[in-house]
This record gives sequence, C-alpha cells and structure tokens, in this order.
Amino acid sequence: MKLFQKNTILALGVVLLLTACSKEEAPKIQMPPQP
Repeated sequence: MKLFQKNTILALGVVLLLTACSKEEAPKIQMPPQP
C-alpha cells in the first residue's frame, strides 16, 4: 500500500506539472502551425 500511495502522489505531481505546462503552452496547442 505504501508503494501504491507513493506512486499515486508521484502521478498527481506529474499531472499537476503537465497541466501547468499545458496552460502555459495553451495557445501553441490550440493553434498548431499550419504548413
């Protein structure tokens, strides 16, 4: 259970980081460069 809790915390941290990065790069993702 301890390992599972650690993995869950790590997963939440990664998700938070990804969401923060996606919010900062939202315009890039929403408006991809057209060839």
